[in-house]
Amino acid sequence: MDDEQVARGTDVVRLDFPDCDIWIRASSPAEKNWRARSCAKEPWTVEWLRGAVRPGEVLYDVGANVGTYALVAAKHAQARVVAFEPGYANFARLCDNIRLNGCQHAIVPVPLPARVTNSRRSR
Repeated sequence: MDDEQVARGTDVVRLDFPDCDIWIRASSPAEKNWRARSCAKEPWTVEWLRGAVRPGEVLYDVGANVGTYALVAAKHAQARVVAFEPGYANFARLCDNIRLNGCQHAIVPVPLPARVTNSRRSR
């Protein structure tokens, strides 16, 4: 998708990730403004994705929301991502954003909550 195609779409915004084009759907002008600045809101997450996630690795995105960081991992780091998002509306948008960015091969959306636990149990 190029900038001209996106500019014609009223519900799409480019993510503020400078290393590659990532597009996010937004349902209102306020959401477009908010989504467009997702990386600026969590620069530590973006830097971790840039430095720690390598091509071919698997990233589990627990609470993926609409997929901002899953998309960064898939498109920039060329990682495989399993994105857990139990919220119905967010899950629908996550799936739409995966398709919008052509990441169906790299991101597996899962509509369930994930709970991270310690593998050792108290006896």
